[in-house]
Amino acid sequence: MEEYILENSSGICSDEKNKKWTKHPMAYRRNPALVEDKGNCASQVRSISINLPARKVQEPSRSSQTYLLKNSRKQYFDSLEKTLYSNPKCFWKLFKLNSKSRNIPQFVSWTTVNDHKIANSTKSIAELFNGYFASVFTDHLHNREMTDTDPADLGEAPPQNLDELNISELEVVAVLEGLNPEKALGPDGIPDRILKEETAQHIAPTLTLLFNKSLHSAVLPD
Repeated sequence: MEEYILENSSGICSDEKNKKWTKHPMAYRRNPALVEDKGNCASQVRSISINLPARKVQEPSRSSQTYLLKNSRKQYFDSLEKTLYSNPKCFWKLFKLNSKSRNIPQFVSWTTVNDHKIANSTKSIAELFNGYFASVFTDHLHNREMTDTDPADLGEAPPQNLDELNISELEVVAVLEGLNPEKALGPDGIPDRILKEETAQHIAPTLTLLFNKSLHSAVLPD
């Protein structure tokens, strides 16, 4: 029966006219149309674009994350040390971030030998700090031995180039107007706001004479 079918198939599946199908299995050798359909199907499958989901990136392990965090932290603190003087704002920003309290304390106390002061308002706290810093400078100046020294007793005459230095009134006014009123008081107890906003133009002539006299005589005023 098989031989009869092969003989009456018009030579379609004969080995002589279809030698290219001899490498396929028996079913495909006897029916080349199946092979053609298979090839068409394969080409259609290859032509279809399949959008596969993106490959999930493997996250670093916990030990790797810990190492990266430590390394990044070390680099950050090293950069703060290098830029401490050129950009101190970054350092103080970190300091405030790590501080337990960023606000003004509710009360401040200052204990001296004869007194104990407590401040519980913003103004009184500022005045207390101001008094403390002024007292430190004042005590430092009073503890020094202040003696009047005659320039003739120094053994050498003051340099001649000091006589050529002259401070102008405009320079004194510029310094007075450049004072920061937010700073604490000095040992003299005079607020910078008064020197800057109220008396700069009035005391500038007197201070100019005093400074020039000090330069020309090489003696600091008391």
